[in-house]
Amino acid sequence: MFLQIQRMTEQSYSKVEFKGGGSVQLSGFLHEPAASGTASTVLITHCFTCSKDYRVIVHISRHLASRGFRVLRFDFGGSGESQGEFSEMTLATNVSDLVAAAQWL
Repeated sequence: MFLQIQRMTEQSYSKVEFKGGGSVQLSGFLHEPAASGTASTVLITHCFTCSKDYRVIVHISRHLASRGFRVLRFDFGGSGESQGEFSEMTLATNVSDLVAAAQWL
């Protein structure tokens, strides 16, 4: 039995900040694929009590970028490194932050 190993292409990522739907500052990372040109973009969110730094989210983001996708992972307002209070986070504020992230891209 042979195991085929595919080399993952180099990629870069940078810390980004942008205004969320509730005007709080949101924190995220933008992963860029190694190849230049137009890339499809993936917006990854975290679960209610997690953050953008949750291990599986980081792994998926890196993997997608290695496959040529541009990926934004961010913290909703009130979680992780984003501004705001966790106690004020609701489904409506999360949707508002998600729309703001898509518009920022």
